[in-house]
Amino acid sequence: MRIADFTDREKWVVRTTLEERWGADAVELHAAEVGLRLQPGDAEEAACPALFWSVDRCSFVVIKVAEGRYRCSFFYGDLQQLAPDVAEYTELAECIVQLLQVQSDHARARAGMP
Repeated sequence: MRIADFTDREKWVVRTTLEERWGADAVELHAAEVGLRLQPGDAEEAACPALFWSVDRCSFVVIKVAEGRYRCSFFYGDLQQLAPDVAEYTELAECIVQLLQVQSDHARARAGMP
């Protein structure tokens, strides 16, 4: 199964949200393709388009798993991978905002801040 790449509109949604968090041109967005089992019982991985970026030794990824369906996570150099509690989103903006909020909360907790 081939999943369509991120559209220009979807990329704009991601860039705009990242600019709101870190400022214009502060984050370089990269396109990639990842292998992912879309269902727990799937024998094979699907090739899924992804967008990723890194900020302050934390890397983020948003994966398009179908038209209008997205997954996301972030990880640190120690390969500690974390994600929002929602497994899959139907709204890309909500996916990105939740990803950034969970990472912000986690970063504060790592730093011992309330």
